[in-house]
Amino acid sequence: MSKLVVSHNLAAPVMDYLRKQIDEVVVADSADQDILLSHLKDADAAIIRIGSITGEMLRQCPNLKVIGRSGVGYDDIDIVSATEQGIPVTITPGGNARAVAEHTFTLILAAAKNIVRMDIATREGDFYIRNTRNCVELYEKTLFLIGFGHIGKLVASYADAFGMKVAVYDPFLASSVVEGMGYQYVPVLEEGVKEADVISLHIPMTEETKGLFDVAMISKMKKNSILVNCARGGIIDEEALISALGSGHLYAAGTDVFSVEPPPQNLPLLKAENLTISPHNASLTEEAVISVHQMCAESIVSVIQGNKWEKVADRRVYEHSIWRYK
Repeated sequence: MSKLVVSHNLAAPVMDYLRKQIDEVVVADSADQDILLSHLKDADAAIIRIGSITGEMLRQCPNLKVIGRSGVGYDDIDIVSATEQGIPVTITPGGNARAVAEHTFTLILAAAKNIVRMDIATREGDFYIRNTRNCVELYEKTLFLIGFGHIGKLVASYADAFGMKVAVYDPFLASSVVEGMGYQYVPVLEEGVKEADVISLHIPMTEETKGLFDVAMISKMKKNSILVNCARGGIIDEEALISALGSGHLYAAGTDVFSVEPPPQNLPLLKAENLTISPHNASLTEEAVISVHQMCAESIVSVIQGNKWEKVADRRVYEHSIWRYK
């Protein structure tokens, strides 16, 4: 008998698939750790859409063989503890890449064209806000991509269509990969930040990237540049961003993510006029949701059957004795 715990329902066809493959599927319908743990203690597998799993929780789940994340972010899972116990944490890179890339470029355009402020003013009767000419073109501007995975590559292709110059910082890629695609490879992050007209973040939240864009880093950005974040909220220091937007150092910004979600209604960031925001929904197109959920579900079924799933948060998990002869 195999048991799977899902924090929240997946797309209907994916839930049907799981129920055909796994003996018992339990939907906790909660991100509360105590509720999740009550179901996980005798589970073989878990899929976490919203919620977290700590090392202490893992130590109380002796049967757990795999944890699936329906996305690429895994900062809510204690990866170190999972790896120590031989539990792969599967991820779904690329499954929602096009949706996030499209959303990213939407925020870039909204910031450059001041769309939200223009919309609100026009609805309120201020048609002549048009005379402020408070918008810029993207043509021949430099887009600096920090992170060049599935999403970054797609955003670069969209920038090509707008006639933008593209520069890339990704310490995990050889310069030849980036340059072979016709883009500029930037070996030093700060150098790219200084030269960019638009910066877009496509990196995970780690100890190294948390607060990466703080007062010091944002101050290095070109005056009247644009900062967009569809990665993780904590990568940008929100107070530093507010200050830079308010002072006019930054022309505008766009974010799909916040350091605390949902953001409190009194969050000062929400009052910034030159900030375009969305509720962490970049990846939530109908097509992307089904794709990511299905990929996650297939990873769970495969690992339960004893197979090594390629796309995991930490491949060192397969060095554990549990996997030695598989």
